[in-house]
Amino acid sequence: FIFIFFCIFVNTYSWDFKCYPVSVFSYRLLDQMYTYPLFYVPDLNPALYINNKTLLSARKKRVHLKFVKDFVKTCRFAVREQVYFESIPEHIANDPDIWSLSDFIDVRNKSMQHSIDELIEKCEHHIFNCVVRCNNKYRYLSHLLTA
Repeated sequence: FIFIFFCIFVNTYSWDFKCYPVSVFSYRLLDQMYTYPLFYVPDLNPALYINNKTLLSARKKRVHLKFVKDFVKTCRFAVREQVYFESIPEHIANDPDIWSLSDFIDVRNKSMQHSIDELIEKCEHHIFNCVVRCNNKYRYLSHLLTA
């Protein structure tokens, strides 16, 4: 199955989410690696971002989330917002090009995009309303414009 997944996912431009029969060993291996971020898309197939608009959109949202996280982590008054980032896998907000199998499935059913949008909205509420950090709002906005 891993060979099949590699061929289907990396060497072609389509997403194949069909079920295939696999051995017990392969099933256990896939189950163990399901949430582990193993796939660095630029190394596997950079054309995936070009050919799959949903994946590209999710990547852009993850880049936006990274800027939000960087800003929130520097504000001592954003305690609640900092806790939000503890509830998501670390790679989601740290590196937009590293993916797990579960991430790909979440992108396909759009649950990742929805979750990231909610998190960004909560954090941006703090960013735009924080009196202490008002001078750095421009820095945050400039990151968004250049991303």
